[in-house]
Amino acid sequence: MRLERIGIQKFRNIGDRGVEIDFTRQITVALGPNNAGKSNVLAATRLALDLGAGVGRNPSALNQYRRQPLHPPTFTLFFRGDKKIDGIVNSSGSETFWFKFQNGGTGGARVISDYWLMAEKNLHRLRELTHNVFNREFSYATPSEFHRFFATQALALFDKNFGSCIPPHYMIPEFRQIRNGEYTDDGAGLIALLDKYQHPDIGKDLDREKFDKIQDCVRQLLHDSDATLEVSSTDKTLIINADGIRLPLSSKGTGVHQLVIMLTAVLSHENSVICIEEPEIHLHPRLQREFISFIAKNTLNSYLISSHSHALIDLIGEVEILPIRFENGDAWGRPVEDDTHVLAALHDLGVQASDLLQSNCIIWVEGPSDRVYLRRWISLLRPSLLEGVHYSIMYYGGSLLAHASIDREYAVEELAKLLRINQHAAVIMDSDKSSPKSQVAAYKRRIVTECSATGSTSWLTKRREIENYIPPAVIASGLASLQRPALSVVLGEYEVFEDHIDQELKAQGAKPIFYGRKKAQLSRVFADAFTRNDITPQLHRELIPIIERIEEWNA
Repeated sequence: MRLERIGIQKFRNIGDRGVEIDFTRQITVALGPNNAGKSNVLAATRLALDLGAGVGRNPSALNQYRRQPLHPPTFTLFFRGDKKIDGIVNSSGSETFWFKFQNGGTGGARVISDYWLMAEKNLHRLRELTHNVFNREFSYATPSEFHRFFATQALALFDKNFGSCIPPHYMIPEFRQIRNGEYTDDGAGLIALLDKYQHPDIGKDLDREKFDKIQDCVRQLLHDSDATLEVSSTDKTLIINADGIRLPLSSKGTGVHQLVIMLTAVLSHENSVICIEEPEIHLHPRLQREFISFIAKNTLNSYLISSHSHALIDLIGEVEILPIRFENGDAWGRPVEDDTHVLAALHDLGVQASDLLQSNCIIWVEGPSDRVYLRRWISLLRPSLLEGVHYSIMYYGGSLLAHASIDREYAVEELAKLLRINQHAAVIMDSDKSSPKSQVAAYKRRIVTECSATGSTSWLTKRREIENYIPPAVIASGLASLQRPALSVVLGEYEVFEDHIDQELKAQGAKPIFYGRKKAQLSRVFADAFTRNDITPQLHRELIPIIERIEEWNA
């Protein structure tokens, strides 16, 4: 019989949505910003383990949900069966069992429901359970009588068959310092303990193995295969011999101190649950990942870790990443399962692409002229948004967009995944409609759907092309700049811009501008002619969702 999961509800700021810790994963990392509730998850887990072990079953007002006595903390402990209690396994028809504890009220902890109370419709199974577990016969009992019996016997049943399956637990706090005194996992008495490990008594050879493991980890993490640890025989200081130079640990960086403290703590316990608060303190991101990988490969403990570090997200697959979110006054958490969850976790941690000298989002457009107009319009509506910092614009090259996808999980192999370039993406597409009833290309409709599904954004123009949003005054100003008659041309929503402009010029006996041949160059002329007042209400309505999304991605 082994503990498989712990569910937490109504503990401090953790509400009904709750958090579940999966002990089938060796390491769970609870990620989130300050005051999200990560430390409460660790505290709740330790309290649940104490309840299961029969320790600390008296309630504390500090643990009440929002300090409200009417909402006592609730913990659900899930177990997976084995041959230890065959009678329960055979009678229940399942290998998973659970008990729900409430820690509150004047009576202390109590079991408020368990696996068997859910089986009230199967009286035959309940009779088997009572016979196999309690050696009692209830040949003619009703469901309500079974309920009363189990309610009074559940805690005793738990203690007898399940309490011994609760592993011991230990806490490595965020404040860690090597100092004298009796050994604790925060660094007190550490040198005396390492001295004991380095020179173990007869019959304590396993202690020497622990010392060697700590030394091996220091070698790995310092990238020095010859580094050694030793405790001075005179003044009992810890010495590190690295690169042929023996120096006291005090001469090394604080990060090495933190490593030695945490390594000693995790190797001092076996088959236990170890809670670690913020192991990233004073550690380089690469060192953080290497430390987690080391304890996963070299210890038999289970770990619940709280952290603000986005560097640990890279360990998905090796560890369980559990983002803790605080919404509407309640903390809750669910494991990361896909790229969308990863993106949300990174956002909560304040990570932005600009931290790596990248723009925080990419706007995909068909070609250079679209970029010219879009950049001008954004600058007029939101001067604070800077291209290259808050957004970048990239080209997909017309119909080549048919070979791309904005889907995160289900894009077919033949399609290029645009979100792999930047997870914050907007796609702008000309509808290319020649009339109100014209059909938009299927791949463009697909892109719109994918953007909606992935939290990206898109703008499929209501008019034929970007150029169809240029008002008569801007056309006139642009033509004047090109030494042409300043014609105030009214362009229809579905007309071809270059054809219509050249026809109007020819009708006036003027030379055409051949816009289609020199789009990249001439688009700058017309874009520069725009003022804030030239942005029509329709263009404003269609632009604002794009701009607001850029602002959101840069929040």
